[in-house]
Amino acid sequence: MNSTCEIILLDDDSTDLLILEMLCKKMGLTFRSFNQPQKVLNYLTSRSADRPFLLLSDIYMPEMSGLELLEKLKETFGHTPVVFISGNESIQGPVDAMRLGAYDFLLKPVNQELFFARIKKAIEHVLEKSEITNLKNNLYSGRSIKNFVGKSQVIKDVYNTVMRVGKFDSTVLISGESGVGKERVARAIHDNSPRANGPFIAVNSASIPESLIESELFGYMKGSFTGANNDKVGLIEASSGGTLFLDEIGEIPLHLQAKLLRVLQEKLIRPVGGKENVKVDLRVVCATHRDLNKMVADGEFREDLFYRLNVIPISIPPLRKRKEDLEFLIPFIANKLSDKWSVKKNIPQETFDYLMDYDWPGNIRELENILERAFVLAQGNDLLVSDFKIKKDLHSEANEDYVDLFCLKSGQYLTLQELELKYIKEIMKRTSTKEEAARILGIGRKTLYRKEELLTSDI
Repeated sequence: MNSTCEIILLDDDSTDLLILEMLCKKMGLTFRSFNQPQKVLNYLTSRSADRPFLLLSDIYMPEMSGLELLEKLKETFGHTPVVFISGNESIQGPVDAMRLGAYDFLLKPVNQELFFARIKKAIEHVLEKSEITNLKNNLYSGRSIKNFVGKSQVIKDVYNTVMRVGKFDSTVLISGESGVGKERVARAIHDNSPRANGPFIAVNSASIPESLIESELFGYMKGSFTGANNDKVGLIEASSGGTLFLDEIGEIPLHLQAKLLRVLQEKLIRPVGGKENVKVDLRVVCATHRDLNKMVADGEFREDLFYRLNVIPISIPPLRKRKEDLEFLIPFIANKLSDKWSVKKNIPQETFDYLMDYDWPGNIRELENILERAFVLAQGNDLLVSDFKIKKDLHSEANEDYVDLFCLKSGQYLTLQELELKYIKEIMKRTSTKEEAARILGIGRKTLYRKEELLTSDI
């Protein structure tokens, strides 16, 4: 077993130490052996702190016990990965070890197969913690994006693209489902660009009423309409010198798409009611959860604008298509919550497997919200499966509804229109805003409002 984790062996009994060395050699591990706790302490404080290590230590030693050594190491290193190996069968040893934060406890004489399995798992834990620490330390250094971590190749490709395009002013179009982290990627592009000291203005196009979106983006002149008592600078002009992030670009009305195209081509805007053009200097990054190619084909989105926006495309797949990223995201978010609340919560393997098995339809946003809810409400130090109940809330409930999906209470089958309205009604029940419901349904806000008028009848 090849590993970048150094194994530190400590035992005052030379025979027991030799057995540990033989077992480590069989596993192909890199290790150092010590017979005194003070020597371990001296070595670990003098070596590079960047290289991860795992300490395999006896507990009962004459000069300093393994538990005392762990307390000293925690003062220096904080989290210290230790597996205690002891010949004392008293239950107090494991209890004290776990109370101090030891990762595992093994009894002498050591069973070879058990040793291999438990040490392999401990090393994986150490390397995972080390990787998360590196991600936190290297945010914005060219290897990661703030609060957007993963180990899948597609996420590594996103990192690399962000760092390359940051140096240029090319328009970027980020696509992906709601909650995958599109705004975080947009902000990373801004922060890694020469415009980093300028404003980053994020606009959710779906959240602005259609009657107001033009004046919000382009600004207006005093007296241009009722209520325009003063000149107002629009969000596009306010972004000058920095980056404008247009989220949900597919919701921009057709009549405004031509004006937005002019902004991209000529860097000029004209406020509502204005007679003169205003020069702007900005970079535009857009995002959408919709299929703009299809919208172009359906006549809902201008083809020339689409090509102007799609200079640098970045696609972020949903979590269900990159489950390996959860191996980093779950502990990364848990560590963030620990720092935020100054409370340590552990995620046992059973809970971790449970979370890995879920498809996360709300993606990273849902993962963060559900972890924080469990983190706050869990009574113990461990986050248990019962603290989540996500499968009951979302999977089982959906399965129970599925039986009656196609039928009315009378047993009659639904028409296609009735089925559509029933689905829309269910999505609106499960979302907090109409904008979110429209995004999930893949329709515009105006379409949702029209459909909502038909929901007065009980389906």
